[in-house]
Amino acid sequence: MDSRPSALTDTREMSALPVGPTTVEPRGRAARLLAGLLRFFGLWAAITGAYAVMGGTCPFCGNSACPVGLGFAGILGALGSLVLTQGRRLFTSVRRALTHGGHQ
Repeated sequence: MDSRPSALTDTREMSALPVGPTTVEPRGRAARLLAGLLRFFGLWAAITGAYAVMGGTCPFCGNSACPVGLGFAGILGALGSLVLTQGRRLFTSVRRALTHGGHQ
């Protein structure tokens, strides 16, 4: 009896998926900067849209269609995106400033 697997049972030949990591890592400084900017602006749009759709109202008049309320949603989206993308670095620098009295 033949101990070799047949072509029908060899899954490596049948698979259309790549073997190895499936995430693409940016190479070079410009590619990392572009990836970071796209991540920031994507999160900004997502957070702003989620806040505006889920009942974000103007902090001054209470109307949901107020331009000030939409601007406030944009500011909250930018702050949320900044914390999500740069949070560890931001909190580390604040902690370092508080523990060392501002001296490095």
